[in-house]
Amino acid sequence: MRFIAIKMLMGDKAKYLGLVFGIAFATLLMSQQVSIFFSLIGRTASQINDITEADVWVMDPQVNYIEETKALSDRELFRVRGVREVQWAVPLMKAMAVVRAGESILNQVIVMGLDDTSLIGQPPRMIMGNFEDIRKPGAMIMDRAGFEFIWPGEKMEIGREIEINDRRIKIVGICDATPPFVTFPIVYMRYSEALKIIPRERNAMTFVLAKAKAGISPQTLAYAIARDTKLQALTKESFAERSVNYVLTRTGIPINFGIT
Repeated sequence: MRFIAIKMLMGDKAKYLGLVFGIAFATLLMSQQVSIFFSLIGRTASQINDITEADVWVMDPQVNYIEETKALSDRELFRVRGVREVQWAVPLMKAMAVVRAGESILNQVIVMGLDDTSLIGQPPRMIMGNFEDIRKPGAMIMDRAGFEFIWPGEKMEIGREIEINDRRIKIVGICDATPPFVTFPIVYMRYSEALKIIPRERNAMTFVLAKAKAGISPQTLAYAIARDTKLQALTKESFAERSVNYVLTRTGIPINFGIT
């Protein structure tokens, strides 16, 4: 019986090879799309997961995920610091800027403005240079993917200068940051330096990063900050989950990959 079945299956070589190729290609396509989908979703919360020092992210109540933000007033930082359960709280700026590198075309970048004193929010790993050099005037750290995007095929090096909003900024280091959902180069600067190059609005601070005192859980801290300040306070895990859910429920990405 099996012999007859095999004979029927392989009797017409053209149909047999077409069947094998079709199944193999469909399997490859499904595996590839699933892999791309999970990689894309993982990028949604990459910048949240890269910042390991903070227990809680504080933001405007209208913020749904990390790529759609509303700036906070500087006084909100002091209100968060005034919460009893807070050990420390620092500002974090996340903004977009346009850079010019020599004669190359304009490129849009993500600017991360870190607290001048603590530098909390720095990337997980440096490839070239010392991150402490970011304290120098007009200094910045760029991620490796961003360098390769702006200067494709060129040797990676520090010391190059780029222009942002008519100000020249020097690259003092190159880091290895997790790729974000929006695939733009990432640059890290001190908060005070970022304020000089980003077109100034009434408010500039995007998030407040807070750390709980010893013996206090991140969930308790988030509740206390929300209670005392009326701002939205989420643990790192909750904010990452909310960002992923936003992409899953508010965009066509799951449907597009699901159809494939």
